[in-house]
Amino acid sequence: MCCPRHGLWVVPTEAFQRRRYPQRGAWVQGILQQCADPDAALRNWMDRDVAFARWVAGEVRARGLRVMEVDGSRTIAQGADEVAAHFGWNDHAPPA
Repeated sequence: MCCPRHGLWVVPTEAFQRRRYPQRGAWVQGILQQCADPDAALRNWMDRDVAFARWVAGEVRARGLRVMEVDGSRTIAQGADEVAAHFGWNDHAPPA
């Protein structure tokens, strides 16, 4: 990447991930119901995904690049505005 503005990593906070992931649809419950202990399976799944998100954020920051944390405090439109602003796009469209 030639310029830090060419990349933006969108990473969920732990609280957001743990709160929202179980609500992502029937497919999540379908997977968990195949496990002997669905509660433990969800905890393990979230622990792994939280650790991965932390690792990604740490690696990105260590390189002086930008991480946008998703914690649920912004609307989707506000998040899109932030992404567009980072890349210098007007009206959410990439330059031609």
